Amino acid sequence: MELSLLSLSWWIALCACLETQIGLIDKLESVQRRFTKRIPGFESLSYSDRLSLLDLESLELRRLRADLITTYKVIFGLLDVSSNFFAFRDNSVTRGHPYKVMLGHCDNNSQKQFLPHRIANVWNSLPATDTDFTNLTSFRARMQNINLRTVTRF
Repeated sequence: MELSLLSLSWWIALCACLETQIGLIDKLESVQRRFTKRIPGFESLSYSDRLSLLDLESLELRRLRADLITTYKVIFGLLDVSSNFFAFRDNSVTRGHPYKVMLGHCDNNSQKQFLPHRIANVWNSLPATDTDFTNLTSFRARMQNINLRTVTRF
């Protein structure tokens, strides 16, 4: 199911709201943290260790993957959004993949929480050799193999 412009706007607004209130994000993550701690034998393990043993991802990591997939959809025209949603670098990129985005100027801090600014550095750092941009299914599959835990807290 593809996201409509309305649902994309809702998602961006929700994420921006949550991001500016980091306490809410931590509260959401704490639900998973408490639940995994109640599993017998997991009480003394760290949250990261519990996630690894249960083959789970943190909510922050799942959100990051969702943001990357949304970014792919916007860049490749799978979502109907304004053509100036992302500003692209010229095609003379010497390193990485050819779909790098530029960060525009932000007039206030709340703009920094919207998708283009929140995801640009992670998107631009995706390895060209491990990222398949040919279609959405391939891109999603490759996102599962790329270690994004280096840019998340958990």
